[in-house]
Amino acid sequence: QGQVHSLQAQLSDQKHALVQWRRRAQESEQALASKSSEFALAQSGLLERLQMSEAEVQKLRASDLKQKATIYQLENDVKNASYSFDAVLVDLDAAETLNSSLQSEIESLRLSYEIEENKLRGDLAQARKELDDAKSKPQPNSQFLELKEQVAKFKGRC
Repeated sequence: QGQVHSLQAQLSDQKHALVQWRRRAQESEQALASKSSEFALAQSGLLERLQMSEAEVQKLRASDLKQKATIYQLENDVKNASYSFDAVLVDLDAAETLNSSLQSEIESLRLSYEIEENKLRGDLAQARKELDDAKSKPQPNSQFLELKEQVAKFKGRC
């Protein structure tokens, strides 16, 4: 009977332990379900953040591509401006050469003009002197000149 009592006590202890074990198992399952739910929410949140991060990465890539395109365009604009500036410098050099040539030609024309002007002034002075000399000499009579012309015509006929 002591042994039965002892076995009953053991059985009772084991039943009690089994009940406690089941209760702990249920608590663990509930905790696991709760943690699983929390994990699912966290995973969902992380997935959402990851998708948002991917969208931001795409936006950054698009922005980076736009910036690269802008930089490329600006580099081309700078190259074109450089070519245009070089062309302007060439045109400027040509204009300076033409200007120098024109100034030389203008100086040459000015000197020619001065020479011609001085020659004309000399000719004018000579003509005035001849006019003054002619005025101071006695003038032949107009009848005498007519007679002289008729004599010349008569000699020409003969």
